[in-house]
Amino acid sequence: MSSTTSFDSSADESNTPEPDFLHYSSSSPIDTRRHCSVFSEPKSACYSPSITVNSRRHGSVFSEPTSTCYSATDIESYIKRSQPVDNGLGSRFSFSLDVQVESEKDQISKDIEQAPNVSIKRIAKPMEGLSRINQKFSPYKKLFSIVLLGNLIGMTIFLNRNRDNVPLSTIITASSSNILVAILVRQEYLVNSVYRLCWYTPHSWPLWARILITKVYEHGGIHSGAAVAGTIWLLLLVVLVIQDFVQKSYRSVPVLTVCLILLLLLTGILLSSIPTFRSKRHNAFERTHRFAGWTATAMFWIAIFVFAHDSAISETRHYRDVLIHTPSFWILLLITIYLVLPWLRLRKQAFTAYMLSDRSIRLDFEAKYPPVAGIGISESPLMEWHPFATFPNPTGGKDCHSIIISHTGDWTRRIIDNPKPQYWLKGIPKIGLLSLALVYRSVLLVTTGSGIGPCLSLLMTDSPRRSNTKCRLVWSTPNPVLTYGSDLYHSVLRADPEATIIDTKLSGRPDLVDIAFTEWSSSDIEAVFVISNKEVTRMIVDELNGKGVPAFGPIWDS
Repeated sequence: MSSTTSFDSSADESNTPEPDFLHYSSSSPIDTRRHCSVFSEPKSACYSPSITVNSRRHGSVFSEPTSTCYSATDIESYIKRSQPVDNGLGSRFSFSLDVQVESEKDQISKDIEQAPNVSIKRIAKPMEGLSRINQKFSPYKKLFSIVLLGNLIGMTIFLNRNRDNVPLSTIITASSSNILVAILVRQEYLVNSVYRLCWYTPHSWPLWARILITKVYEHGGIHSGAAVAGTIWLLLLVVLVIQDFVQKSYRSVPVLTVCLILLLLLTGILLSSIPTFRSKRHNAFERTHRFAGWTATAMFWIAIFVFAHDSAISETRHYRDVLIHTPSFWILLLITIYLVLPWLRLRKQAFTAYMLSDRSIRLDFEAKYPPVAGIGISESPLMEWHPFATFPNPTGGKDCHSIIISHTGDWTRRIIDNPKPQYWLKGIPKIGLLSLALVYRSVLLVTTGSGIGPCLSLLMTDSPRRSNTKCRLVWSTPNPVLTYGSDLYHSVLRADPEATIIDTKLSGRPDLVDIAFTEWSSSDIEAVFVISNKEVTRMIVDELNGKGVPAFGPIWDS
């Protein structure tokens, strides 16, 4: 006979919390009832050792089942909080389970220890020192370091082997090759292909291998490392050209001028990519990347033509023959193609606007898009682009999609107040981070506010791979129905009937780290994906990683 642990809590707050506590029989579900309208913070729920708890959360306008787990420490904390009348319901930790207890913590712990066949998920204690190092030295930084150090080592070997006569054409090739890598790694066709390949990772592979594959989303480290390395090679070229100019061994004013302009342009792009500058002046960063990048490409072409001309004269060869045998010519041709390619698909897309509230708007459109993809929209294609995740339209047909725009600044405020019937799109939809959830058997999605858009993109996709991945959702937002509309709200519940939706207007801001850790430790969830603003995402991901939980979130890299 299996044993069952039942845990009933009264929904009537007027009842004195006098105990009627735990009843163990053979399997271990614990039924509780949570009321988000009076709680500030859903705390973790698992008695130590972990006991699975089946609970149903009820807010003023919603009802979503969830699974949680409470520790003995939480029980002790609850006992202190649940003293009659003056129990601090208005404080930050005002969440209460209304658990009816007949004894204090000692009796609770004793009962738990005697419970037979309790299902326990073993949580490996992380090595805190190593965990901190891994957090500070992320895969993005590792990739950046590998690319940069590889180039510096190659440069050192190259200079040692050519001390007497350094071939300038080889330096141009090295610089242009790195710039090609930096551009290629951001090219939508390549990124989408890599992500799609990752989807086919068998779930039978070890978890550590699938976690490693998921880290592919931090490929921006290659982009940054290659861009910096390409600029360093160009700096070396300028130094050698100036040295030859001073020594009168090679005097070409056009070459020196073009190289100096090119170096200034690439340096400007790098400086604008510094995180502090980028976060404060994002529009300036975007325009510097675009216009300085285009100008730098033109300068590269001029430099190659001038070098080819000088080489043809000095080697008494035909100019065209020198040019087609110059590797940097073909590299630059590829760079130009990849820069132009997205703009060949510049078009206007019709959108239908639905005002959700004074702080958010939903734009619907028709198109055939891959699952978990995003688009960039613009009013002025040359000036600024804004990326948004697409998700299936909750009321539309098969090829109907939507994006959610929430008020975060001047541009979004203008779109919400005065939506246009058409916006510019370019390139192809870019598959996003959440698509890598398909690598796992079961994942938890933690999101706040309009981050529900990307999550719905995964939850509502009809991709065959999606049916093999179980997804659970935790969504924290103020007034979910009033802010985002009943259609979207019910789409969330249809996509995940057991979703945990926290109305922060009623309950205050929850401890999402605690909630995520509880869900992970009390279930078969293999990984956690976090979609929120930059600060919240980093905080949740870092803290969960520190607890040994595989957690991932956007990194806002360059």
